[in-house]
Amino acid sequence: MLLTESQALAATARIREALDLGDDPTRVEGLSVVVEPLAGGLQTNGMPTLLQLSSQATLLSASGSLSTGREGALYPLRSARKAFDGIPVVALGALCDAAGCPEGPAITGARLGLSRVDLTDGAAALVPAWLFTERSSTVPLVALAVADSFLGGPDPAKTDPGTEPDATEPGTIEPDPAGPPSPPTTGKPAAPTDREPFGFDGSYADADPSVLVVRYGDSGSCPSEGVRHKVVQEPDRVVVTLTRTPRPHDLACTDDYRAVLVRITLTAPLGSREIVDGSRDEPVTISKGTPPFG
Repeated sequence: MLLTESQALAATARIREALDLGDDPTRVEGLSVVVEPLAGGLQTNGMPTLLQLSSQATLLSASGSLSTGREGALYPLRSARKAFDGIPVVALGALCDAAGCPEGPAITGARLGLSRVDLTDGAAALVPAWLFTERSSTVPLVALAVADSFLGGPDPAKTDPGTEPDATEPGTIEPDPAGPPSPPTTGKPAAPTDREPFGFDGSYADADPSVLVVRYGDSGSCPSEGVRHKVVQEPDRVVVTLTRTPRPHDLACTDDYRAVLVRITLTAPLGSREIVDGSRDEPVTISKGTPPFG
């Protein structure tokens, strides 16, 4: 039995207030309450607090970040129009088809927010993004408002001399749960580290079209440590490579299976793109429904 929206919000009111999330944007998805925290007065995307309830309105689990970080540097922003035009047609899914958007997508508005992006040095940042309201969805369509050159990607000015920033606005807010990461201003690649790639066995499309959830299996006696993910986004596929701190070769682990979920924010909606496990260069089927909590 599903809870009504009022029942779900009432059941999570105390914990949302305790976490100072009482006034932040909240939506109910079945037996889950999703809170997108505010940072610098702007709505965030990709750093939700997820509160899972039972059908009797009992809190089963809670996950998320207790900090949205500290304010970073200032960066020039792209207009909402330019940001939307930069979204690949294939990633727009039902909004468009291969021929484009002859009638225009059902976008009813846009507001400036912040979206989580994974950086080349293993850190993450909340980056200015345009959050587009789509008529048939309760979650926004997200397009970054910052050029890739500020995030370690190609400089659009070198490939398109006519591309210029539209304005200068407050820039990133860097998530800082365990200490301040390096600000994303140099675009330098991360220093080589001794990392061990490993595979994942499941993937799920999130209610947020710009979020992908992948699942890997861990042993309860030998859990993976220092897990990170690298994402390469292509027009027809998304390649995810998980890495961890290397395990000793002579380590004996039990064969019990503990499912662990990794939530990944994409720079464009997943759409119909294929998910590939980068550790073995093989596609992983996208499952329907809500992923199990491990």
